[in-house]
Amino acid sequence: ILLQGNGGYAFHFSDKDSSGLNPGDELFVNARLGYAAGPFLPYIGALARFQMDGDSTGVTIPGGHLISLEPGLVCDIADVASLQFGVPFALLGKYAERYWALHFSLAVRLGLK
Repeated sequence: ILLQGNGGYAFHFSDKDSSGLNPGDELFVNARLGYAAGPFLPYIGALARFQMDGDSTGVTIPGGHLISLEPGLVCDIADVASLQFGVPFALLGKYAERYWALHFSLAVRLGLK
């Protein structure tokens, strides 16, 4: 069983000279739970993003939130590479676009001696 998680806080600074848009800071938390079955790791992931209030030329842009799930699968290839496939989709949100997507990535391990 694999339990993985991370989180962070993104500071957004505006360029007052060009656009005057300040999108607001963002807090995010990501968690993934999976079960290793040989070279395969099926998982379920969850992502929560919280956008703080921003402003555009003095007008307040309300903050919002988005919570999404991502079922997926990681496949190890000969201890050298891994493929990851997932389908993230939004469950709920406020002042945020809801979506679904396909996620595909390739990771290659290189050893240095």
